[in-house]
Amino acid sequence: MHAQEKKKLLRPRMVAQLYDIPEGYQAKMRCSGEGPEYIKLGSKIYYEESSIERWLITKRRTSTSDKGEALPASPTAPGRQASQEARQRIR
Repeated sequence: MHAQEKKKLLRPRMVAQLYDIPEGYQAKMRCSGEGPEYIKLGSKIYYEESSIERWLITKRRTSTSDKGEALPASPTAPGRQASQEARQRIR
């Protein structure tokens, strides 16, 4: 893998500092499955910077009534689709 291809991993504290997304909000989004994709190694959480950027794009709005884009389930995260389907059955 070339240096420019290397993906930058961010810890929740770094995400909070760089993007002003509180760590508590990040944790809530991880639990609900509504946040950006993340990597869990042991007890540590990491985000790929590109995942944060993609997720933020889905949060863009043009008005207060704008629902925004839905973030498509990634083929690399099979559990994400299952958790979304489970939430739909509960509603």
